[in-house]
Amino acid sequence: MISDRRLKTDITSLGETVEGIKLYSWKYQNDPATIWVGVMAQDLETSHPEALVVSTDGYYRVNYATLGVQMMTLDQWNARLL
Repeated sequence: MISDRRLKTDITSLGETVEGIKLYSWKYQNDPATIWVGVMAQDLETSHPEALVVSTDGYYRVNYATLGVQMMTLDQWNARLL
């Protein structure tokens, strides 16, 4: 999944996992209608470099399965808390 901070807007911190991985909500610049929840790739450069890949376009992608975290919409995130 593309998780590069440079492609996101309206970034809000939501806290962190028990493993200390920071979670955020954001909108992608090319999809301002959807709010997503997940990680910022740049946060993982030192703590979880094995989860990062730099794609041919120069942007970071994150292998969420490596982290034990799922990227989801904010609606899905909120539904989990009910």
